[in-house]
Amino acid sequence: MQEVAEGELPHYVRLGGKVEDNQITQEFWVTQPHPKGTDLNAVRWRSVRAIVDTGCTHTAIRMDVAAELGLPIVDQCVVATASSGVAGETRPMVLGLVLVFENPMREAIAERKFIAQDMADEMLLGMDLLDGGILRVDLVNKTWEWKLHQRVAHSPNPYR
Repeated sequence: MQEVAEGELPHYVRLGGKVEDNQITQEFWVTQPHPKGTDLNAVRWRSVRAIVDTGCTHTAIRMDVAAELGLPIVDQCVVATASSGVAGETRPMVLGLVLVFENPMREAIAERKFIAQDMADEMLLGMDLLDGGILRVDLVNKTWEWKLHQRVAHSPNPYR
């Protein structure tokens, strides 16, 4: 049983770090979807630098990163971006596995659809992946922490 401090919820995975240049960034690992039972230690994962974007409802991955990984296009969606002011653009949605890793005993793997688009950052981490957790940002000390609490939102590694 996990030890929990008074007033704290037990967490499944915890990430955190420094707020730099007014951005929260985190390294994630992404790969193609694979059949259940696949040894994920034997597949090609790619590290991506994600910017946590609470204004982004759906996680987006840069088009060239999705192509490099061979993520299959499975759908499309209409997106509006606040930064460019462009509304109603249709974008492809690709399917991939994302690994949220704290340590070998605390990791979660989720199969998710990502919006594939041309953008400067490799990934924008949206609310669809942040859901089920608690995000704390301390702008005085320039630190952040995200604790995933809901196993429903993210399954434990189903491949092990």
